[in-house]
Amino acid sequence: MAVFAYRAADQRGQTIDGVMEASDARAVVERLQRDAYFPIKVVPHGQQRGIFGALAWPDLGRRRVPGRDLVALTQQLATLLEAGLPLEAAIREAARIRLRPILMTTLCTLFGLLPLALGLGAGSELQRPLALAVIGGLALSTPVTLFVVPTLLVAIRGRDYTLPQG
Repeated sequence: MAVFAYRAADQRGQTIDGVMEASDARAVVERLQRDAYFPIKVVPHGQQRGIFGALAWPDLGRRRVPGRDLVALTQQLATLLEAGLPLEAAIREAARIRLRPILMTTLCTLFGLLPLALGLGAGSELQRPLALAVIGGLALSTPVTLFVVPTLLVAIRGRDYTLPQG
């Protein structure tokens, strides 16, 4: 067993820091998720000091924005399909409902990373490549989430597809 330091967020968005004993980092993440927390960072205890110690471990929260947007859109789509709407109408309504949250998440992240991407502030040249990569990924994933995935779904299932009643 090893000791891990973690940072997690609860359902209200409040962050908590703590220390937990577990066999590996994956077990810590699973335990936090089971207890309804969103793990942000998990590191072996004692290695979280200093900027380079923090940079050496992946930040679990940053890589999930495009995935969360797509999951939210498909959950809304599934709800509308279960209500009996045809596929094309359900896609239009789900995209209309989820457009503002998806754009707000993307734009807030982009504007938050803009100072790093422009190289403003002390030490930002170290983080600049990461900021540019995240900005590029979000700029690509947002149109894919809103346009490409729904278009492929209509192409595969057909415009008039509805869930079978049964």
